[in-house]
Amino acid sequence: PDLFSWVVREPLRYSMVVRGEVVHQWDEDTQRVEKISLAKNPVFKMAIQQLRDWLSGAYRSMLGEYRVTVIEKGPISL
Repeated sequence: PDLFSWVVREPLRYSMVVRGEVVHQWDEDTQRVEKISLAKNPVFKMAIQQLRDWLSGAYRSMLGEYRVTVIEKGPISL
């Protein structure tokens, strides 16, 4: 749960790995890894947490921020 990765292959190669409170970004143009502290970037931290929750299916954690309604049960649509 403390790891998150995002990889883009086209049109430009890019990867982002989040380990705890640090984001490691690499892109094809610079060929360098940039480290960003989530502790020092609360807005970026919130965006990363939203991605983690949406992609892991942890929807309960978002009930205070979103109104979730079941549209269909099979397959489920929210």
